[in-house]
Amino acid sequence: MTFFLNVVSRAKHIFSKNVIKIYVTGLEGQLCIYSGHSQLLTVIKSDPLYILDHTKSENFFYLSEGILEVQPKFVTILSDIVISVSETSLEDVLKNNKKYKKIISSNIFYKNKI
Repeated sequence: MTFFLNVVSRAKHIFSKNVIKIYVTGLEGQLCIYSGHSQLLTVIKSDPLYILDHTKSENFFYLSEGILEVQPKFVTILSDIVISVSETSLEDVLKNNKKYKKIISSNIFYKNKI
C-alpha cells in the first residue's frame, strides 16, 4: 500500500510521488509513516528525511525545521529548506549530519528566521 507524499520548501516544490514509507524526525522523536497512519500534525526537527517510493527506490533529503501533516491518503511536509543529498544510505546521511546542519544554518532564509 502506498500514500501520496508532497515535500515543499519555502522556495519550491521538491517531491511529489506515491511512496511506501518515510522516516522523519518530529519533536518527540523518529516517526515512521506508512499508508493508513493515523492523522497527525506536528513540528519536525532539522534532520534527514528518508523516502521509499512506490518503485522501491530510496530517496534522501535533509530538512530544516518544518511541519508534517499526515492524512489517510496523503502526507505533506513543509520545510523552510530542503536539501537533496547524494548519499545512498541513511547511515551515510547521518554521518554527514554536521555538514547539512551547517548548510542550513548558513542559508539566508534560516538566518532571518533566528
